[in-house]
Amino acid sequence: MGLTQGHRYLEIGVEKGETFQAVSAPSKVAVDPKFKFDSHSEPFSDPGSSYHEITSDHYFAQSSAAEQFDLIFLDGLHEYEQTYRDFTSSLARLSPGGIIVLDDTFPNDVFSSHRSHAILNSLRDAFGPSNTGWHGDVYKALAFVAVFHPDINYCSLAGRGVKSQTFLWRKDQAKTVTGRPSPTLYQNQISNMHQLHYLWLLENFAMLNVVKDLDAALGFIEQTKEKFS
Repeated sequence: MGLTQGHRYLEIGVEKGETFQAVSAPSKVAVDPKFKFDSHSEPFSDPGSSYHEITSDHYFAQSSAAEQFDLIFLDGLHEYEQTYRDFTSSLARLSPGGIIVLDDTFPNDVFSSHRSHAILNSLRDAFGPSNTGWHGDVYKALAFVAVFHPDINYCSLAGRGVKSQTFLWRKDQAKTVTGRPSPTLYQNQISNMHQLHYLWLLENFAMLNVVKDLDAALGFIEQTKEKFS
C-alpha cells in the first residue's frame, strides 16, 4: 500500500509491525503500548517513521491536534469503548479527504466476538471448532458512528472468508448518499450494548454497509467523500 508524496500515516495497534511496514509513506507514526519488535533495527529504522510505545489515549493527549494524517489504521484494543474513543480522537486528526480504516469489524464466529482473548481461547477449546481469529466487539462502535456521526460515511469488507475492515470518511454534504444506515436505527440499542450480541449482528448485517471487494470500497469512497481544492 502506498501513499503519495506529503501524505502521512498513523497506525494504532502495531504489534509486530507487519502492516506498518507494508505501508509506503514519507511520514509514518506507530502507536502501541508494547511493540513486539525492535523499532531501532532494520527495517524499522526509516527516518520518516516515528514510534510511540504508549497507549493511544496517551498519544492523542500528548501530541499536537495540528498533526494531521491522510490515512489512519485502527487495530488496537478489541473492545468497542476503546475503539470508539480511538475513532473520535482520530477524527480530530484526519486531514481533509482523509480515510480511517477500522480493523476487525466482523467476527468470524461467536467465539471471536468475545471481548477477552483468554476467555475466547478457553471457550473455543472446550466447545468450538479449531479455527482461529479474535475480533472482539469492535463492530459495536459502528452503531455509535451510525447514530452520532451523520457526517461520516462508511463501508465494510465483511463476510465468510473475508478479512473484515471498515473504511470511514467525511462525506460530501452536497450529495445524497444511499446505503448507509439511518442515524435513528440503533438509538434504542446503544442504551444497552448487551443487546448488540453476535446473533444480533448477523440479523443486522446491513449495519456494516458491506461492499463486495476493495475496488468497490474505493469506488464508493471516491464518489461520496468530501472534495477539497
